[in-house]
Amino acid sequence: MKSLKLDTIGKAAGLVAIGSVIGTAVGLLFAPKKGKETRKDIANSTREFTTDLKETIKGEYANLTKKNVQTSPAKTSNNHSRKNEVPTV
Repeated sequence: MKSLKLDTIGKAAGLVAIGSVIGTAVGLLFAPKKGKETRKDIANSTREFTTDLKETIKGEYANLTKKNVQTSPAKTSNNHSRKNEVPTV
């Protein structure tokens, strides 16, 4: 079950990373600026990417945790759940 969680989180993080890289590359290719402005834009893009990645991971983790809680079997107590069953000694 853990590998499924990590796999899902990894896919989401990978998609965010790919989108960020493509967006940055397209922006640099089609809107050349002075070096100082470009560095500032790259720093801002990196901050945005990091924030988006953190939010994506937190959201995926919350979804997976919620699904895990909903699908896990209910804990049983030591009491017998069947009314007519006689405990054996």
